Amino acid sequence: LAIDAQGNLWLSHALNNRVLRYPASALTAGTNMPDADIVLGQPDFITNAPLATGAQNRTTKNAMRAPSGLALDSVGRLFVADELGRVLVYTAPYFIGKEASRILGISVVQAGQQPNLEYLLGGAEGVFAIGDRIGVADPALHRILIYDPGSEWPAESAEFPSPAARVVLGQTSLRDVRSNPGLAEASENSLSAPLGGFFFNNELFVADSGNHRVLRFENPFD
Repeated sequence: LAIDAQGNLWLSHALNNRVLRYPASALTAGTNMPDADIVLGQPDFITNAPLATGAQNRTTKNAMRAPSGLALDSVGRLFVADELGRVLVYTAPYFIGKEASRILGISVVQAGQQPNLEYLLGGAEGVFAIGDRIGVADPALHRILIYDPGSEWPAESAEFPSPAARVVLGQTSLRDVRSNPGLAEASENSLSAPLGGFFFNNELFVADSGNHRVLRFENPFD
C-alpha cells in the first residue's frame, strides 16, 4: 500500500498481476468496496493475465507478474517490484494501462561475461522512498540497494537499460552477494534475505528475514 500526495491509495494486487489506484474521493468514511480509477500492468480492469517468466520479458514495460512492494518518491514517481526480479518505474500523469518509463534491476550480460551487480536485482521485494531516491530490498542477493534520484539517471540504452545502484547495505561492496556476507554469524551491518525497509526521521528500519530481526540504521547515507 502507498498513499500519494493527493491522498489516492495505490495497491499492489499480486494475484491479478496489477496495481490499482483508488481515488481519494472514494476513500471516505463508511464507503465499502470503492471502485479503482486506474490500473497498471493490465490494459483494463477485467484482464488479469500474468506476464510470462523468462529473461526476455524482464524488459517488458506494459505488463507485470505478481507485484509485491510499491512506493512513491517525493516527486510522485511510482515504483513497483514484481516477481520477475525488477522494479517498474512509472511517472505522472497516470492513466489506465500506462506502461512504465524505466525498469530497475536489469543487467545486460554479454557472452563470456559476468553480470554487472550494481545494475542487477536478484529478486526485488520491498520498495521504500528516501525523498526523491528509492531503496529496494533484494532478498536473493542479501542486500538493500539505494539509487540516485530519478532526475539524475543516465538515459536508457540497449547496453544499460537500468540505472546503477549507488549505495549497498548488508554487503561489503556492490560485488558481494553472500548472506551475512559469508560470515558464520550475523553482525550489526550484515543482512540475510531482507524483505523491506522503512525510512523515517533520518533512520532506516530493515526487515532482515534470514536473521529473524529488524535492524535500525542511523544516518545510513552520510
